[in-house]
Amino acid sequence: MRFLVLLTLILSSSAVFSQKIKFKVDGLQDTTVNLVRYYGQKLYYADTAEIKKGIVEFDGSKQKPGILALFLPGQKILDFIYNDEEVYIESSVNDLVGASVVKKSEENKIFLTYVKFMGSERQKANQFVEQRKQYDAESDSYKNLTSKIDETTKNVTDYQNNIIKNNPTKFVSKIIKMSMDIEIPEPPKDDKGNIIDSNFRFTYYRAHYFDNFDFNDDRIVRTPVFHNKLENYFSKNMMIQHWDTVLYYAFKLCDQFDPKSDVYQYTVSWITSSYEQSKIMGMDKVFALMGERYYCALDADGKSK
Repeated sequence: MRFLVLLTLILSSSAVFSQKIKFKVDGLQDTTVNLVRYYGQKLYYADTAEIKKGIVEFDGSKQKPGILALFLPGQKILDFIYNDEEVYIESSVNDLVGASVVKKSEENKIFLTYVKFMGSERQKANQFVEQRKQYDAESDSYKNLTSKIDETTKNVTDYQNNIIKNNPTKFVSKIIKMSMDIEIPEPPKDDKGNIIDSNFRFTYYRAHYFDNFDFNDDRIVRTPVFHNKLENYFSKNMMIQHWDTVLYYAFKLCDQFDPKSDVYQYTVSWITSSYEQSKIMGMDKVFALMGERYYCALDADGKSK
């Protein structure tokens, strides 16, 4: 009995210890710092602590899995993944992201390396784009720079796919997969090689837009990626801004969610409130009919009456 009690205490203390979130930031004077959390694209205060001699700790057991961030004076921020594992990251106040070194957390060893890689490749691609503006589209220099941009894009895609392939159970892979556009097959052609449907690529893209999302995982709403993709889906780039069209795609999307899930709550709430504030004539119908379908017509268990 004494052994079982001792074992229980050890396991309990290990579980608490494993949820510690710790940072060491060189060059930062003793001060108050904050832990912030994403809910959609917005950041909310999650915890506050005193950093002393560059070291600060937070209790991870109070946080839900998702993307959190260390928020320092001067609007300096370091995003990281919290997924119920111990986190220990060292960095410098002069370059929070660039100088970051993950001492503990398998998720963040992948995630912060990925963030740095993406920043580097984005900078490289932007330089090629700026250089290309100096040349005529038919020139060899223009074509050479275009080839370099395409190569950079391929490097990014290959890097992302390798992470997903090699880390299928990690949350970081879901985050990266959500951020990627789906692959669109070649459009169907007739016997003469002519494209049958000129709208095929767009139609396919919209129909499969959310293929890379796991809607059974509530953690995705606690990342900015889900919100950004959702906002783009309902933008004028993806659909005609008419209440009937918006409602068609809103119902089709929301009807597949578990009414008790955070994904359901966030998506329904965002669509409803967004179109309540819309300046486009007739969009108040989206607000009214979303409310009628998802707020007024549910029973105590969150199911349609």
